[in-house]
This record gives sequence, C-alpha cells and structure tokens, in this order.
Amino acid sequence: MGVPIVTAEVGGNRIKDFFDTGAPVSYAGEDILKAYPQVDTANDYYMTFEAFQSAIHRVPITLGSRSFVLDVGVLPPTLQSALLPVGVEEILGTAILAHFMVAYMPRRKRIILKNRRQKSE
Repeated sequence: MGVPIVTAEVGGNRIKDFFDTGAPVSYAGEDILKAYPQVDTANDYYMTFEAFQSAIHRVPITLGSRSFVLDVGVLPPTLQSALLPVGVEEILGTAILAHFMVAYMPRRKRIILKNRRQKSE
C-alpha cells in the first residue's frame, strides 16, 4: 500500500504499525489501550472514515532500543477493521518525531528512525 510499517513493543507485545506522516495523533485498538490511563479526548478525521472523537491514553512504547511514552487514541472500529487484514494494529502519528528523526526511502522500501539527542536536565 506504500505506507511505511514499523514494529513497536507495547505491553510486552510486538505490534506492526503504519507510520502515517499525516496523522498528528497515534492510534491503536481499544483492546491494547484499556490497560493504560485515559488522559484526554481528541477530535480527528481519517480520509475515508470521516470525523470522529477518540479517547486518548498514555502508553509506554518501545521502538528499536528507545522507550518513551506516547499519547495514543482509540481507533474507530471501521478503521481498525480495515487495518487488521494487513496485520497492522496501530497507526503511529507525527508525535514520534519528538523522539526520532525519520528517513523514509520508499523506493528502497526502508524507513530509518534515528534517536534525537535528549536534552540534559
């Protein structure tokens, strides 16, 4: 489909994610998110699924060797149904850019995530 896929670890489970450069919010199925605290709600839309409101949960995620906390919304059931046949359970949005620099090379079928330097406290 031309959308880059990365593998994340959430709650000890490895999950395939679409990296959606047009999505400000990351999303996962409610079954994944129910173990994590709801911290907010967000209004959003997805191209073919129209506008929706989503509960936002604070979720610890690991990509490669980097662990961080990300606010993740609940996927609308119709969108989740569209993703499952291709083995994808989450959509990673642009919020991960606070943690990584990204190089996407579609012709090479590669995506590279490089850790951003963390500011010292």
